[in-house]
Formats: sequence, structure tokens, C-alpha cells
Amino acid sequence: MIDINYLTQSPDWRWSYSRLRQFEMCKYGWLLKYIFELPLQRLFFSEYGKLMHELIANALSGSLAWRETETEYIRRFHGVLQHHGPLGGVRAGYFMDGLKYLRSGGANLAGYQPMAIECFVEFEICGLPFCGYIDLVARDEASALCIVDHKSRALKERGARRHKSNALLDEYLRQLYLYSIPVTAQFGQPDKLVFNCFRTGMLIAEPFSRAAFDETVDWALRIIEEISRESNWLPCEEMWKCRYLCDMAGECEYAA
Repeated sequence: MIDINYLTQSPDWRWSYSRLRQFEMCKYGWLLKYIFELPLQRLFFSEYGKLMHELIANALSGSLAWRETETEYIRRFHGVLQHHGPLGGVRAGYFMDGLKYLRSGGANLAGYQPMAIECFVEFEICGLPFCGYIDLVARDEASALCIVDHKSRALKERGARRHKSNALLDEYLRQLYLYSIPVTAQFGQPDKLVFNCFRTGMLIAEPFSRAAFDETVDWALRIIEEISRESNWLPCEEMWKCRYLCDMAGECEYAA
């Protein structure tokens, strides 16, 4: 078992949504990444996401004009293509989707007034240290305070019969509910949690829910408790996730 004190007493240790979610996805990957600290493998989807996040942030902050992000995107995308990734058709589709979004000038965010862009935050939950990077805090056209997360995944709006899509939204919303803690401390309680699905140009906005926030806090504390009691560290062994989403694949004997 892992003594949680070993982790939390380190001056550099912080819990985060990604660290908790990694444990849910693959316990063995969590062990390799955070305890053994093995080298990370660069992956197409994560590299693509980083590139788009950087360019959107640069445009919103004014350090680059939207038309300049297009040129920078084309110049740097070749490096993303060199990393281990899915078939060429998928990569080409991602390239065109990103290019279309940048050429639109971030049209779906046109009415949003940025208050914080790509900001690093630190906060606590029940005395446990957390951290994260918030893509965007902004007010929309109606002056609602929004936490915005840029997503390469083509999410769908919540629907009565979309059980899998709804569950995926709830999973991703946990990150934004965690971020609502430092946002509330600085700006006040957010009105909306928003996903900017830039590949489709869709904005998916959910009203802030106190019940969902409480559930997220309970989830975070439960996962930390599970980590403290874990002893088997079983791998996920889902081929697609292992090959394309796990940055421990290069170090994992279970990887396909």
C-alpha cells in the first residue's frame, strides 16, 4: 500500500483532476507515472490538444492575432504528426478541424470577455493540496461568470436519451467543479461551466449545480482514499486507450 503521507508531505505534491482520473483509468499506469516517475511518452492527441490550447490562449490574450495563429498552427502541426498516433485519416481530420476553428477567429467565443487565461491555480479540499490550469474564466454575453475548458473531443449536449454522452459530460464536469473552488475565491461562484469543443465549433454550457459540486468533492476524496488502500495496481489493458491515450505505454509491459 501507499502511505498518503509520503505523497502529501512532499513540498511538490499536489492532487489534481488528471491525477485522480488517471487512477480511475489505469491503476498500474498511475503507479508507473506518479510513484516510479518513469519517462512520459509523447502522444498525438495530447500534443494536438496542447498546440490548440496554446494558440487559442495566445489569440484570446492578444499576443497573437487569430490570423497569425493559423500560420503558426500549420508550421507546427508537422511536429505533432511525427508522434505516435492513429491512422492518417484521423490525423488529417484533426488538422482540418483545428485549421477551420482558427480561421473562424474563435467565432463561438466572440461574446466572451476574458478575465483569466491559462491560469495556474492552487487550492485545498479538506486540507489536501490541489492544483490545475484553467483554460479560461470569462463573462458571456449575458455577463454570466463562466469557467471554460477547451476540448478537442466532440462532446454532445445533454439529452434525455444520451446516457453515454451525459455520463461523459459529468465526468469532464468534475474538473471544472474542482476549479470552481479557486474561481469562487477570486471572482465569485461561477454561473456556468462551459466546454469549447473547438473541433466542432460547439459550446456546451451547463449551469453550476451545488449538488454536482458536492458530489465532485466526495468523488475526489473517495479516489484519494482508494489510492491510499490500493495494493494490486491492475492495468486497464484496453488496446486503444493503451496505445493512443496512455503516456506510460512506452514503459508498460502490459501495453499492446
